[in-house]
Amino acid sequence: MMKIGIIGSRRYRNKTFVKRVINLLPSDTRVISGGCDGVDTWAVQYAKKLGLKTHEFIPEFQSREAFFSRNRLIAINTDVLIAFIPLGQMRSGAWNTINYQREFKKPYVVFDEHGDTWDREWKTKTLIKLINIHEQWTQIQQKIHKESRRITS
Repeated sequence: MMKIGIIGSRRYRNKTFVKRVINLLPSDTRVISGGCDGVDTWAVQYAKKLGLKTHEFIPEFQSREAFFSRNRLIAINTDVLIAFIPLGQMRSGAWNTINYQREFKKPYVVFDEHGDTWDREWKTKTLIKLINIHEQWTQIQQKIHKESRRITS
């Protein structure tokens, strides 16, 4: 079973693209999320509708430390992280989770509202080099990029 973290900024508004990405996930996927408003809750709702297993890491307290701890747990418990963040948004809890993902040398991809990939270190729309952890991820990645090109055309 592949564990895919799906997270995002509360400012991300392209609900349709999030749903399309989740529709591309294999049936044995577990969707890991942080329970925040927006992308996190959409991901869990769509995943459940498709019969995918889900797990939400909800912080016990409403504090900065609790949120960072939750973000770390998401990164620890995922094989791959898919984040949805508006282009140019340089600070968010989603970026904190991505930083943990990088620290653990795990693959991730960040999508903007148009389905393009980007990374705040480059501050441009750039295809992020992913570490292929197994064949399924490569197939998912290809489907997602094909779908994002179709949406933006």
